[in-house]
Amino acid sequence: MMKRVILVSIAALGFATHAGAASVDEVKYDGEVRSCVAEIRNHVDYAGASHVRHDVVLVKPKLLGYVMRIDTAIYTETEGGPVREYASYCVVNGNHRPLKFEISETLDNS
Repeated sequence: MMKRVILVSIAALGFATHAGAASVDEVKYDGEVRSCVAEIRNHVDYAGASHVRHDVVLVKPKLLGYVMRIDTAIYTETEGGPVREYASYCVVNGNHRPLKFEISETLDNS
């Protein structure tokens, strides 16, 4: 089976296109991406965030929808790099709540 790798960047207050990235509206599975990002919002710490970046780094079509991996980075006004990062695994079909969802924090601040 062929793997399809793309990059979609989503701004914290809406959807924005970054250089070299497709906007969510240009992707045929934008409803699925929006559903996964909505679930991510329920699990991450946005304290002090000035902006958030969601990178869709893997999308695989499945019988019941899509499997996605989304990396999320939380930035503040004072820090140069992200203050928190998360990796999410999402199985979703349409604008519905994900069928399966896993998330873990990946940035080690120690």
